Amino acid sequence: KKKILKKIKKPVKKKAANKKTAKKILAQLDFTRDRQVRTADAAGAAGADGDLDLSNLSEQLRVMNVYGISGNKKNRLPHDVLAEERKLEREANFFAAVLNGDVDFVRSHILFIDLNIKNKDDNTLLHVAAEGGHVAVMQALLAALHPDTRRAAVLARNKYNQTPLHLAAENVHGEVVAYLLEYGADVNAIDDTGWSPLYYAAVNDRIDVARVLLGRGAQKKDAAQLASGIGYNNIAQIIDQYSSGAAAAGAAGDGGAGPA
Repeated sequence: KKKILKKIKKPVKKKAANKKTAKKILAQLDFTRDRQVRTADAAGAAGADGDLDLSNLSEQLRVMNVYGISGNKKNRLPHDVLAEERKLEREANFFAAVLNGDVDFVRSHILFIDLNIKNKDDNTLLHVAAEGGHVAVMQALLAALHPDTRRAAVLARNKYNQTPLHLAAENVHGEVVAYLLEYGADVNAIDDTGWSPLYYAAVNDRIDVARVLLGRGAQKKDAAQLASGIGYNNIAQIIDQYSSGAAAAGAAGDGGAGPA
C-alpha cells in the first residue's frame, strides 16, 4: 500500500512543483503586462514602428503551455486580455497606416476597426489623415462612415479643441482644407488658443490655403496683423484686402453635404 501510494503521490507533487516553477517564471516575465498594455497609447506605439511588441506575451504563452497552465485554471491569462492585445495591435497598425498614407492597407482593414478610436491627444483617424495631408485616406474613412455621421467626424475636436481643418491648415495642406470644407467643416472653428484655421494659414504664409478659407467665409479678425507681425506681409495684405462680399458668396455656396 505504501509503495502504491508513493507512486500515486509522486506525479501530484511533481505537478505542484511545476506549477510553482511556472508561477515564478511568469512573475519574472511580468504577468501583469495587460495593465501596461491597457494604459499604453496605441498610436504612440505605432508612431515608432507601426507595431506593438508582443514578444513578452508570446513567451508567457509558451511557459504556460510547457507547464500545463491551461483550460479554466486560475493562472490562465484571461481571454479578454489576449483580445485586448490583438485589438490594440490592430489599432496601432491602422493608425500607422493612416499616418503614412497607406490607403491600400486602410481600405483592406477598415471593416475591422472602430473608426471612432482616438490617440493620446484625442486625435481621431480623420485628424491624423488631415495632419498628414492624405486625401485618399480621408476619402476612404469618410466613405466607410454612415452619411449621418460624416459631418460629426469632420467637426470632431481633439484635446486642444482643434478640428481636422485646424490641423490641415496648420500643416499647409490646401487640398485637404478644400476637401474638409466640402464636407461641412466649420471654417471659423476656434481652438483653445483662440485661433481659427485662417490664423494657422497666416502664420505659415500659405496664401493658397488662406484664399480657400476666405472664399468659404473665414472671418479675418486680426489674422492679417498676426501675419505681418512675423514678416509675412504678402499674405497679410491679401487677408486684409479680401472682399467681404466674395467671402459671403463663398460661404453661401457651402452646403456641407460633401462631394458626390
